[in-house]
Amino acid sequence: MDNYKNEILTSQSRLGWIDHPGVSNNPNMGKLIEMIDDGMLDPKDVAIACIKWMGENGTYEMMDANEWSDRFMEDDGQPDEAQEWADFDPEC
Repeated sequence: MDNYKNEILTSQSRLGWIDHPGVSNNPNMGKLIEMIDDGMLDPKDVAIACIKWMGENGTYEMMDANEWSDRFMEDDGQPDEAQEWADFDPEC
């Protein structure tokens, strides 16, 4: 559980939430993390449940706050799979 707590505290600190009431001292957050850490819940299942609960706007805001939204995704200069095939065999 310490790894999850450290990751959350690091994220909260980076985002300026560490002193936000109800976030860093949220007992339900700790319980959920503990259940994941103890193997009672699958992290992917928890992520999906959270995303469904937050809805579209909440999900976008969370993605943007963590710099996962489209505006932070840069083109790495590498061709995508379709372009690679076109370069390999234009008739493909």
